[in-house]
Amino acid sequence: MALRSATWAGSWTRWTSVQTVNGSCTGTIPCSRALTSSIRFRWTPSQGPRRISGLLPWNGRGDFRISADSQHVVYTAQQDTGGVWELYSVPIAGGQTVKLNSPLPTGGQVQSWSFEIDSSSERVFYIADQDVAGTLELFSVPIVGGVPIKLNGGLVTGGHVSRFEVDPLGNRVIYVADQQVDERYELFSAPAEGGPATKLNGPLATGTNVVDYDPDPLGQRVVYRVGLETDSHEIYSVPIHGGTATKLNGAMTPGGSVSAYAIDPLGQRVVYIADQQVDQRYELYSVPIGGGSAVKLSGTLADGGFVLDVSVSPLGDRVSYTAYQQGVVEVFTVGIAGGLSTKRNAPLAPEADVHGSGRFSPDGRWLIFEVRPGTGGRQLFRADVSTRETGTLLAKRMAPLSSYHFDPTSHRIVLLSHDDRSNEIWRPWSVPLEDPLDPTGAGLVPRAAFQPTADVNYVRVGSTGFVVYVADQETEDEFELFSVLPSPQSSLIFADGFESGDHTAW
Repeated sequence: MALRSATWAGSWTRWTSVQTVNGSCTGTIPCSRALTSSIRFRWTPSQGPRRISGLLPWNGRGDFRISADSQHVVYTAQQDTGGVWELYSVPIAGGQTVKLNSPLPTGGQVQSWSFEIDSSSERVFYIADQDVAGTLELFSVPIVGGVPIKLNGGLVTGGHVSRFEVDPLGNRVIYVADQQVDERYELFSAPAEGGPATKLNGPLATGTNVVDYDPDPLGQRVVYRVGLETDSHEIYSVPIHGGTATKLNGAMTPGGSVSAYAIDPLGQRVVYIADQQVDQRYELYSVPIGGGSAVKLSGTLADGGFVLDVSVSPLGDRVSYTAYQQGVVEVFTVGIAGGLSTKRNAPLAPEADVHGSGRFSPDGRWLIFEVRPGTGGRQLFRADVSTRETGTLLAKRMAPLSSYHFDPTSHRIVLLSHDDRSNEIWRPWSVPLEDPLDPTGAGLVPRAAFQPTADVNYVRVGSTGFVVYVADQETEDEFELFSVLPSPQSSLIFADGFESGDHTAW
């Protein structure tokens, strides 16, 4: 087994070696339950967080991504010219910042939220009016800098690229544009390194556009949703290189529509929410990605009930969903091909609701879901999906509008939480995902590293455990990017089968 780390001042301490069971484990972290002995690594940092960007716009607005190999952070900022968004890359442990976009025309800029890094961590894709001000197009550039290449086909007058996704293998880019007819948004596929683009959708009825889309995890097919002027939506599947599109949803009742969908990580099935049988009664269905008979997953709903959200386990074996019934929103799990649903939340206090369908941990063992008490605030709960247990309190305080992130081992969660001295100051926080739980958690960065009124706006975790965040850490209202590799007590990276959470042998 090899654990790869970014360059950083400090040291790893190796304790033991790895063996596999029946040769079936590849030595990656998700195989930890197959290990009979282990490598355990404890990080000993020699310094605190590093600033890795220049000054960001007020309040840290913009966005950033961590490359899959945790070697680079790519971010947008008005760093060189006020009012002009541009795209930058910097080593995650600090170093030389490189501007990725070409010189922009007057009035041109990179779309601050529209960029992605491919799975190989080699190229960055972004939308910008880089050639002609007011005409948004799709470009690709090496993550270390170089000459950008344009990926979209020629656009009609008034046309532009609105959004895109890179397929999980990094071979092709899927994008939506009114490329051929102004204001008619269609779906296209282009090679990631440049070449002719192919239209994926079939003929569209008047007033119809491609609403959203996702490539499957195998890079073989694209699932997309088509919307009509009447707000009726249906979903289709098509080969990623082009071909015949197949409708996935069943026959719709008049007024029926698909409201949401998700693809399983194995690329075999699509789950979707639709009022397919009764208008305004949204239910959950599962169907093979190439087409076939749909299976209802949500069971019988109470009168007036409907499904709101859905998530799929990384193992592809089950889904979680929230449903509104009898005045309350609750969360359930069910097998992806059908079966008995299990409620995962305990009885809720008056006015409390489950918010969102929850997220599965990367190893598929835990469902994490959010409860918003009627008194305000946000709490996270954990349920073991291999059992029928209801959720246990995982984190009792969480910043408004923020998300949470799993560390690379699925043993801890990183989130934004209140500083323990103030309810208005947010800090990167960590809570254990496995027993023994500690809903209060601990700060990832010492309080002394922050100026007194410092606030953290965004936080993400890389594949090697680096935490990257935006904060006015050094000077009030001057937001910058920082990275830190947490101390051992905040995040332990190991693979040893201690599934109970008892780490006393360490």
